[in-house]
Amino acid sequence: MRRWQWLPLAVAGIFCLAWLFRPLWFDEALTRVEFVALSSPAQIYWRYNIPNNHILFTLLLRGWVELTGACGLGGGVIDRGLPLLITGGALTVSAVFWQRVGGKAAATMLLWALILSRPFEIYSMALRGYMLSFLTITLALAAFRRWTASGKYRYCGYYFLAALAAVGTIPSNLAALVAVPLVFLPERGRDIFRLKFLLPALLPVVALVMFYLPIRDKLLHNLALGEGWYDRGAAVGVVYGGWLFALLPVLAAAIPGAVTAWRQRPGWTRWGRMAVFSLPLLC
Repeated sequence: MRRWQWLPLAVAGIFCLAWLFRPLWFDEALTRVEFVALSSPAQIYWRYNIPNNHILFTLLLRGWVELTGACGLGGGVIDRGLPLLITGGALTVSAVFWQRVGGKAAATMLLWALILSRPFEIYSMALRGYMLSFLTITLALAAFRRWTASGKYRYCGYYFLAALAAVGTIPSNLAALVAVPLVFLPERGRDIFRLKFLLPALLPVVALVMFYLPIRDKLLHNLALGEGWYDRGAAVGVVYGGWLFALLPVLAAAIPGAVTAWRQRPGWTRWGRMAVFSLPLLC
């Protein structure tokens, strides 16, 4: 970690410490009472009767509750210690990854945009699987990048494990994992049909099937519930609007590069990378 990275991380830590003391929200209480409190960890996996059960996160929370309980600790503030650790890990991994991909200035702006955003305030300390999803998908991005750069199969394995953790937390994370290969589309379009690119690109689907095959009936039932936003336009507005305001400085700084890229008449692979930002429209 560079010294410049510690300031936004320290500010994020102050925010998170303040949010430790907020009361449990409905979904958090539901997670704690209906799933974490089951008689055995195995039941957490098999009781996937509603999508509110973010299975991998719930299992981790169960372990955290048992660990802190053995130390004579408990309660909402102590329970939020797990998302505090996960958020710290997600911010650290993101800072390192963004610096390697985009440089110091881009990483600094992205860190500030993230920690000052409304979604970060809502989800960073929530007893839900959203920050774990952010962490695992960022790890998947880093592993895929190393795989395409080196071709070493261990990075392909790391990518699979990160994808398995992501879909094991929330199955709809598959949509975000679909975006990972788009970010690293080969400059030569025909290279997408080579094993080096196709193999890891298909691994998230394999991970989803492996994790949910024993409880496929429950997964299909949850998918058929149709819960969520009934107004697609409002949902899209919330998804984009939640980040747009915080990312305005980043977008403004990216304008010169976008103009340069446009003048270079980008090929379809570069347009494919830009398509990542349109994926929420499909959900």
